[in-house]
Amino acid sequence: MTVTFKWGACSEIGLVRQVNEDSKLTEPPLFAVADGMGGHASGDVASAIAVEVLEAELRKSDSIADAVHNANKAIFQRAAKEPDLTGMGTTLTAMWADERSAQIAHVGDSRAYLLRDGHLSRLTTDHTVVNRLVQQGRIMPEDADRHPQRSYLERALGVDPEVEVDVHVLDMLPGDRVLLCSDGLFGMIDDDLIQNVMTMETSPQRAAERLCEEAVHAGGNDNVTTVIVDFPDPDSSPTPGSTTRSFTTPAHASGPTATGPLGGANPTSPVQTVTPPAPAPSPIRSSSTSGPRQEPRGSRLLLWVAVAVVVLGGGAFLANMSIKGSWYVGVDSGQVAVFNGVPGKVAGFELGELKNRTELQADTLPDLYQGRLEEGIKANSRTDARAIVADLEKLVTPAVPPTPAPDTETSPGAESPAGPPPA
Repeated sequence: MTVTFKWGACSEIGLVRQVNEDSKLTEPPLFAVADGMGGHASGDVASAIAVEVLEAELRKSDSIADAVHNANKAIFQRAAKEPDLTGMGTTLTAMWADERSAQIAHVGDSRAYLLRDGHLSRLTTDHTVVNRLVQQGRIMPEDADRHPQRSYLERALGVDPEVEVDVHVLDMLPGDRVLLCSDGLFGMIDDDLIQNVMTMETSPQRAAERLCEEAVHAGGNDNVTTVIVDFPDPDSSPTPGSTTRSFTTPAHASGPTATGPLGGANPTSPVQTVTPPAPAPSPIRSSSTSGPRQEPRGSRLLLWVAVAVVVLGGGAFLANMSIKGSWYVGVDSGQVAVFNGVPGKVAGFELGELKNRTELQADTLPDLYQGRLEEGIKANSRTDARAIVADLEKLVTPAVPPTPAPDTETSPGAESPAGPPPA
């Protein structure tokens, strides 16, 4: 079956960043947005690897979940081989579709939205610490966008050898419009404005460009990337001036009961059938930009360590997978200690896990180092953290003067040492 899609795409560097770390993919039936992190030297590399591997894998396989897992491994292995790329990672939100259904694969805090009958609904869940706290009722949804830890990710590609991937399957209707975007969009403008632009701009290319323009106009604190895909009536003719492509639908695309990507799915890739919500009864509200709400991704230097807070039954523990990538030296019970994670708290819970408490008393160190320990001295690895501890121990260990070598010569007039009696 040959299907004609209409789509548009846009990517802007913004007003603050010096490098665009976002990558996009528009190769029907596959569309994707990836938002790299790890600094200008590696974030763009990670996002580029993600979309390249995703496309290559889906040319050989029917499983979008497997393709995302392979992209994760490719990024992780590349970083392991090249020290300059250590710590890089990326989000990824991808869609594989035909005219009747779509599969959304998602890791991180880029998003997918659906516009149906003028109503905008979100199709993905942000994999962030703050969003988990919202779901647990520990903070209010209206406070999430301004929470000081709102940019801490729980999941990202390339951080660990394995990653959990969300996969959702949707039944699509003629006239549906899907938006894939990086957080540089919804971090700057609210969903009401996104809905208005997507409703009023009939051309998907113009809608994608308008959304980028609105995000930059609102402050442009981050890179912003948008991909918009329209699901047409198979019998309809393309709108003049629209960007279109024709392609043969993949074998798997037969609705939520399809095989292919769903058959033999990775157990760490939950597959869900999603029923989009009904249109809101109230008319669309006009709105203006809400102003900057999210810090630039440059503030995410530690975000890619995937810090996760999981609260069960009123208690709390740190998920092991969330803190593997970062180490620091701090203080525990007055003693210098090594921690796995990052210094700080979210909703009263520590983001670092104690790994080793040394015998070194923090108050025996110079005031300067005591202050640094209270803040947490960041380390590149556990070995690096131990080296920091060793350096601190040298500050309080008195130097031992070398023992002089014994004098084997006897000076004139000196008595000879007593020896055994003559035979």
